[in-house]
This record gives sequence, structure tokens and C-alpha cells, in this order.
Amino acid sequence: MICRWIAIALLLTVGFIGGCTGANSDRDDSSGDGTDGDTDTDGDTDGDTDGDSDSDTDFDGCEGVDFLFVVDNSLSMADEQQNLINSFPEFISAITETLELDDFHIMAVDSDSYYQNMTFATTACGSAGCCATWCNTAYTYDECSETSGAPYYTCTEWLTGDPDNPACDDLLGAGHVGWNCGQQCSIDGGNRYLVEGQPDLVDAFGCIADVGTGGNGFERLMEAMSNAVGPWSAPGGCNDGFIREEAILVVTFVTDEDEACIDSNEVCSEGTPADWKQDLVEAKGGNESAIVILGVFGDNDLTNGICGPFDPYVGTGALAAPLLREFIDSFGEQGHFCSVCLPDYGECFQDAVNTIDMTCDDFVLE
Repeated sequence: MICRWIAIALLLTVGFIGGCTGANSDRDDSSGDGTDGDTDTDGDTDGDTDGDSDSDTDFDGCEGVDFLFVVDNSLSMADEQQNLINSFPEFISAITETLELDDFHIMAVDSDSYYQNMTFATTACGSAGCCATWCNTAYTYDECSETSGAPYYTCTEWLTGDPDNPACDDLLGAGHVGWNCGQQCSIDGGNRYLVEGQPDLVDAFGCIADVGTGGNGFERLMEAMSNAVGPWSAPGGCNDGFIREEAILVVTFVTDEDEACIDSNEVCSEGTPADWKQDLVEAKGGNESAIVILGVFGDNDLTNGICGPFDPYVGTGALAAPLLREFIDSFGEQGHFCSVCLPDYGECFQDAVNTIDMTCDDFVLE
């Protein structure tokens, strides 16, 4: 650039530009034809458009975002799920405007393996109809006491059709595609997640994120997350295609409890915070910088916490979650925390948008 300005100055004063122009022509001319060889105008001569001097196909910046929402579906979570659903339109709008792209995968999973949030999934009934009736009549078992419908199968077996091969609806970490009593969400494309072009995106998200409150009280949130991005996202898996090499992964989890088992009779997620993190890193091919985590859980362990005492039956308060906090903190600046007891998650999500934007800008596909 300096050379060009010198040339212009010389042209105006003495009409001589040959020396400066000659230096520029020889610098990049590998062909000997007087051109600089930069035919793609990206600042290099390697023939690609990534601006790097090498000739590989690496590019900077993400081409999409894969959003995974992991939602506690136990008895106390009704308000928190509605808060999440209400906050989604503002969140996705901010993401779209800030990143200037709308290529998303959006998947929700819950914290147990019950069939579409039905707590009676493992209860034996005489027909598929009795299972649906039970669900639609506030979980009364009267209609399922029939004896004429033998043989008896569990509700999951009746509704998924193959007792020996559980369908995706009966697997922990498979994308949630329906709500209470087996009713299906309207998901375009036949996937277990929403994709670009999904009609009525906000309503569709409201359906898949409405995982209900009839789930197992022994939540396995982190195990569901690991399954969702690991085995079930492999080719042929229930979530096949959800994880994309060229996209960044944004995981949001919402719960009012921790992942710790209080006593030996409980069931909780396998592994440790370090294990859960490693599962995500492996899902992104070892690229930790391609991951953003937003944890929405109890803040009872903080001096300025707003959560009151936990009452799972009334659905108020929350428990402190040291394991989940350790997990979030392990991601440094790419880990965000918000109190699950906030009346509105909108500002919480907005704070994470800048980190998502930065992560997308800095993303490099190797």
C-alpha cells in the first residue's frame, strides 16, 4: 500500500512510476507473466479462499451451531421448563442477528429413559390403549387393571412395538420428539432435532423442550448429555447427523438438583465432571474451543444466591450443585452459569450470546 502511494506521488510530481511498479510485479509473480498470482483475492497465492498461505482447505469461522438442551423432567421442574420455553424466542433471535447465520440444529433431551415422559413406562398393562388412557386420566391405574388383555407388556413395549429392541423414545439421551402420552411434535425432516427451515420454529422448540414432569426423580442429566453427543449421534444412531464437524456445539442444561447420589439406593449419572467434559471434547474431535456450555442450576452455594430451600413436591427452591459447577468452571470463559431460580432466563441467555459469537468467529476446522 505504501508503495502504491509513493508511486502516485511520483506520478504527480515527476511522472515516474516504473521502479515501484516493477518491485510489486516481481514479488508474487511465480508464473513470469507479470501478474502477482493472487487470483482469488484473498491475500495469498495458494488458490483457496481462506487467506492462509498454505494450500489446504481449512477455513476460519463456523458454518452453523448445534444447540443441545438437556432438561430435567422430574416433578419439580414445571416452572423452569416454561421459563426455558418462554426465553427461547429472544435467545434464538439474538443468536441469528449476532452471528448473521441461521444454520442451526436444535435438540432437547430429558434426564431419564422413560418413554416420552410417561412414568408408567415400565408398568405392565394389557394393551396399548390402557397405557394411553392411564396417561390421559392423570395417571390413574383403574383402566389398566383389566385381565382380558394378556399377555402383559410394559407401556414402553406396547407403544414402541418391540420389547426386545427398545426404540429411541426409550433411550437416555435420544432427542425428545414428543410430549405426554406419546403425542408427537411436528419436526420437519424426520430427525430427532430441529433443522434450518423448520416451520414454526418457536412452537416446535416449545414442543420438544416440554419434556414434562413425570420423569424419574433420580435424574441422569450429564449421562443423557454424553449419550446425546456420543453413541446416539454416531452414524445410524438415534441422533444421527446432529453433531456437525463444521459447527460449534452449544450445550444448555437446566435442573434444580445436582448430579450426586445422596445414598446407595439412588441412581445418578456415571462418571465425573472431568469425564463429562471429555465426552463433549471427543464429540468435537478433540477441539475444546468449539464448545460453549450454559448451566442453569441452583445457586445455594453462593453468598448472593437467590434460590430458597428445595421442595421437590411443591416445585420451589433448588439444591446446591457443586458437581455441575465444577463441570461449568472447567470450560473457563466458555462456561456460563445462571441461577435456575431466576424469574426470566432471557438476560441469562443474552449474556452467553457474545461468547457463542466469539467461539464461532475463532473456530477453525482442521
